[in-house]
Amino acid sequence: MPSTQKLSIASFVILFVSLGAAATSLGLIQDLNCPRWWCDDETSIWQLGIASSIIATICLGLLTVIELISVLCQTNVKTLCAKILYSGLFSVSIFFLIFTTALASYNVNYYEDINDFTYTMELIAAAVCADFGTLLTIIALCIFIVKQTKSNDEYQNIIQRTEH
Repeated sequence: MPSTQKLSIASFVILFVSLGAAATSLGLIQDLNCPRWWCDDETSIWQLGIASSIIATICLGLLTVIELISVLCQTNVKTLCAKILYSGLFSVSIFFLIFTTALASYNVNYYEDINDFTYTMELIAAAVCADFGTLLTIIALCIFIVKQTKSNDEYQNIIQRTEH
């Protein structure tokens, strides 16, 4: 099995787990209905948290599907446009997962002030899941970069062999 195929499998597994973490964070945030006594003032923060989780989950879902196709068809991202799109999906996922963590942390600070332990624990869990997803997505991005570098090296070797 070529090294790029091993990297594709590793990237797929990491993206799949990251997708699970992002979806868990989304589920926890959606499960926490904005309390009536707080929604009037801070509804937009709840909506931002849910929206950022949804965007990150969709991007990770797309990345996971692309990587699954790459593993099954034993292909690699070769065109510049595809590489830019792939990198953009990684960047958007990482940004919105970090944003989700920040919003959940902001809400945790609010609930600590009013001593609502249930909401605080669920928000902490949502923030941890989003952070875990961010970490895994960054690792998957590093694997993608290594895979592209190895792929380019293999092409260079082929070009050098044909020139001789």
